[in-house]
Amino acid sequence: MDSRYGIANEYQGLAYAYEAAKASLDFVFSTERLEKVNGVSVIDNIASVKLLEKLGMKETHENLYDTNELISMRVNKLDV
Repeated sequence: MDSRYGIANEYQGLAYAYEAAKASLDFVFSTERLEKVNGVSVIDNIASVKLLEKLGMKETHENLYDTNELISMRVNKLDV
């Protein structure tokens, strides 16, 4: 599963991204046989990194995309 999002400026900070991402995680963990979900963000996008952390994701320290500009994070099914 690949999920991406963008929030128009006037709707940023209203928790829409969190609500949608949390619902997606809940759905995937309850209906699919996935044990973990990865998240990736540009390191400088503080809001996106904080969103991933709020979802329970922890930094993996994996360089999945051969760049230092991205941060890779993961949440395990048992941690949510």
